[in-house]
Amino acid sequence: KKPGTDVPRAIFGSVFSIMAIYLLLNLAVLYVLPMNEISGNIFALGAAANKVFGRYGDPVIRSIMLVSLVSCINACQMFATRVLYAMSCDGLFFKRASRVNPGGTPALALFLSGAVGVVFALGTFRRVIAMLSFFFVANYTLSYASLFLLRRREPQMPRPYRAWGYPWTTGIALAGSATFLFGSLLTDRQNAPLALGMLILSYPVCPGDEMGGAAVRRDAGRLAGHLFGHGLCLQE
Repeated sequence: KKPGTDVPRAIFGSVFSIMAIYLLLNLAVLYVLPMNEISGNIFALGAAANKVFGRYGDPVIRSIMLVSLVSCINACQMFATRVLYAMSCDGLFFKRASRVNPGGTPALALFLSGAVGVVFALGTFRRVIAMLSFFFVANYTLSYASLFLLRRREPQMPRPYRAWGYPWTTGIALAGSATFLFGSLLTDRQNAPLALGMLILSYPVCPGDEMGGAAVRRDAGRLAGHLFGHGLCLQE
């Protein structure tokens, strides 16, 4: 009802809650295991659970993580599908992806996002992590850049969200993200260029009137938020 206050409150609340969970878990592991057992252990939490709960501790922790992973995959799949759907409604992707089935689900957008996820799942874990890191930072970079673009191109747009410290905080974050991307291209010449190529190819190609080429060019700032964000442009 009040996005200007509810959305920031939800974001900060969730971020601080997750930070607290991570810190408490790490403190618990440090309390149970000596540092020499933690060093080099690929799953220290499981080893700590074995010490506390016996030999069933590690399998129980892994089972809980698998259940949580399923819910995370479902949430990511839903938001990725809705990003494609929103882009299609705005003329930034093929119009057919904006169609929904009788139940209200954008079936084609769901299929496309699922197919891309399957392709990534076929790769090695190291490659997936490396490429996703590049994608996430590219998301942040485009979001920060879109803030500057929207301020300049649409100064009269309603801005319910405040960007504290603008333009310095946003500029520093943009510079840091761009530095990370540049460093990745220099140090990881196998995965980073591939990720960059996929991002470039993901920019909508405008085949005639169906994609509304003029609209795409006119809404370049909005595209950055839609393409890699969570459906919300950073406006203020």
